[in-house]
Amino acid sequence: MDVGPQSVNCGPDVWSTFQHTSGDFVANAPSGFVKRQKQLRKKRLSQEKYEYCPAGLKACKVPGDELAFECLNVNTELESCGGCLYGDYGVGLNAPGGSYGVDCTSLPGVAMGAITCTSGQCTAFACEEGYELTRENSTCVSLF
Repeated sequence: MDVGPQSVNCGPDVWSTFQHTSGDFVANAPSGFVKRQKQLRKKRLSQEKYEYCPAGLKACKVPGDELAFECLNVNTELESCGGCLYGDYGVGLNAPGGSYGVDCTSLPGVAMGAITCTSGQCTAFACEEGYELTRENSTCVSLF
């Protein structure tokens, strides 16, 4: 198949000039890249507005002051295990709490210092007299 003589459009020492008429483009329309960058920046700024704590920590309400919060790792925090004990601090200061955690130190029958918070779950490893440690969920149950 013979396509005839081919023209060279690029190469060393080959120059091309292009001209656009006013109807070929919209003067102030940003490219797709610019639009995406603007959208990503806007999204990032709106998210940053509600990120009160460093990565891995959660902003938790503090009782007695609706404007106060503390940054906790709810996966390991003994007194807010699995979530914020008094509710999540965030968008609406008077909004319902969200995920509530457990104060592992206040669980009945657990011997003092014999409980930990691992992966957001209280895990007891010793009980007070009159209580027995259960294997299935590592809690203390009354023998009476």
